[in-house]
Amino acid sequence: MYAPIILALGLLLCMAVGEIIANLTRARIPSLLISMGLYLIAVWSGLLSQDAVNDHILIAAGNLLTGVLIMHLGTMMPMSTLKIQYKYVLVALAGMIGAVVLVVGVGSLIIGYDASVAGAGPVAGGFIATLISTNRLTEIGQSALVPIPALILALQQIIGLPIAIVFLRRYAKTWVARRSAESSRTQLIVDAAARAAGTGGAGTDADGARGIGYADNGGNATATEDEGPAPLLPMRLYSPAVVLLLLLTGTLAAMWIGELTGVSYSLWCLVLGFALRAFRVLPSRSLDQAGSFGFATVTVTLVVIVAVGSITPANLISALVPTLVILILGPLGIALGGLVTARMLGLDRNLATPVALTALFGFPGDFIICQEVAEGVARNEAEREALLSHIFPPMLIGGFTTVTTGSVVVASVLVSTL
Repeated sequence: MYAPIILALGLLLCMAVGEIIANLTRARIPSLLISMGLYLIAVWSGLLSQDAVNDHILIAAGNLLTGVLIMHLGTMMPMSTLKIQYKYVLVALAGMIGAVVLVVGVGSLIIGYDASVAGAGPVAGGFIATLISTNRLTEIGQSALVPIPALILALQQIIGLPIAIVFLRRYAKTWVARRSAESSRTQLIVDAAARAAGTGGAGTDADGARGIGYADNGGNATATEDEGPAPLLPMRLYSPAVVLLLLLTGTLAAMWIGELTGVSYSLWCLVLGFALRAFRVLPSRSLDQAGSFGFATVTVTLVVIVAVGSITPANLISALVPTLVILILGPLGIALGGLVTARMLGLDRNLATPVALTALFGFPGDFIICQEVAEGVARNEAEREALLSHIFPPMLIGGFTTVTTGSVVVASVLVSTL
């Protein structure tokens, strides 16, 4: 009678401890690394039974809602931001392609094709790509490879965040210095014009709250997301039941298309989510509208966490070398792809590189490091706000392009070849 509740408490405890530690360390220690470690210890020590966990209702709900969550991501895709930041979209895509080329192309020669494919999706993106990879590996009986995407997801932030901060801080210092010089020149021009007009006044600070260069890099003035056109039906009709019905119908259609095409249904979930939002059938952020995003995220995350339960100590040790190879080749490919594309597009490499590296951490990691850099480099509050508003949009779109969108395509296509 109490067993399902006790099991749910154990699963949520592993997840909650990981999230608390991640919050206290400002995401420097990934929550999944802690949660997976605690779950493995619980399984290996006999506190939790992997068979009982696999049959638990929370895991069943997570498996059911995986496609729904991916469709939700499709409804979040802001076309206006993609258009404004198209150069950084290309940088992010090039970094992701560079990672796949090195991991699959070179990595296959070192660790084998199956192992390289198992890690290529996660290193090029994040959580959803890991979910797709682990599910596919479990389906085809390659449980020995499940630790690879799990370890990569847990460790890639530790590699990506410090490197991205170095480049971003370097760019921020240059931007602040240039902005200060432009502000001084503008002030001199304003003062000279005022004296010539006989007003004798000291002109206004042309920098203002927005700051010179604020709308640089594509004219973006804020990091707010465009919600797009209103859906066809009045919002009051989009009750939780209606939204979930539409999302589940779309998921079923995606599974059917996936069977016909041989391409993972997760990709079609993303495509259908975007299409249904574009044609105004679904509201933006559909799961938020249904009040179900939190529950869906928790259950789907649990699916990823418990996927490591079938790992034995021997499996874990055997996965360390492939994981290390992928964690070297992946970030190297991301950096090279981003740098080459930045040079072709005439972008500053110190901003383009961290944009490409968002594939390794995504949101909220991108926002956290932007805040840290802005607070550490800016000399006053107005300058901090201007700097944050300048560097965050390209970082946001970089993470969105890779983690939310591109990696889903990469993982779906690659695992279909296994």
